[in-house]
Amino acid sequence: MNSQMDESIQKRIERAVQNLVKFGYGEICSNRENELGICLYYYEHRGETFYLGVRGLEWGGQKIFFKDISKVEFASLREISQLGPDAKNKDMDIELFLRNGERIRMLFPFPVFSILATLLHQLAELSENQRNF
Repeated sequence: MNSQMDESIQKRIERAVQNLVKFGYGEICSNRENELGICLYYYEHRGETFYLGVRGLEWGGQKIFFKDISKVEFASLREISQLGPDAKNKDMDIELFLRNGERIRMLFPFPVFSILATLLHQLAELSENQRNF
C-alpha cells in the first residue's frame, strides 16, 4: 500500500478510536509496531486481545492484513433493532472472510461492535480498491 493510502486509513482509524476510548473501551497503543504498522488501538474482551494497526489487525494473536479480507459481515440494523434496548448489553460478532477461505469471528460488546464493524468494512473496501489499481 502506498503512504497516501496508509494516511487515509490511519485517519479513519484515529477518528473511530477517539470515540471508543472516550467511552471507556480500549486504549491507544502507539508504542507498539510490527508488520501491521503502528498500533493505533488495543482492546481486550473475554480473554481475547484485539490490536488495530495501519495495515491490519491482530485478534487473539493472529495477524490479519486489511488487503487479505475479502468480506466483513455483521448484524444488520434490522437485526439489531429487533434486540431492542437490550442490544447495548449484548456481545455482537463481526466475521471476517479472508481471501484464503478462512473465516474469523470476533466478539465485542455492542458499543465497540457498532464502531468497529463499520470501520473494518470501510478498511477492507479501501484495501480492495487499492488492489484493483
